[in-house]
Amino acid sequence: MTSRIYEWLDSRLKLKSLEKTLLDEPIPGGASWIYVFGSATLFLFLLQAITGMFLAALVLVPFCRQPPGAQPPPPEAAGH
Repeated sequence: MTSRIYEWLDSRLKLKSLEKTLLDEPIPGGASWIYVFGSATLFLFLLQAITGMFLAALVLVPFCRQPPGAQPPPPEAAGH
């Protein structure tokens, strides 16, 4: 079933050429642990950046955005 879906998408979006461009890159000297740790570091950095933007935009409300004269919330209310 998934191969039929992939073939259907490939016929419309030309995924095989994109897949070849992205994944069939020769690595000089072959793959090593440096490439493994580098890609893992990149993944973790992107994950941290995306979750940080999510928290900053949707979850966290800094005290500086409260109305003037408002008291800081008690520590128990910080978790909403």
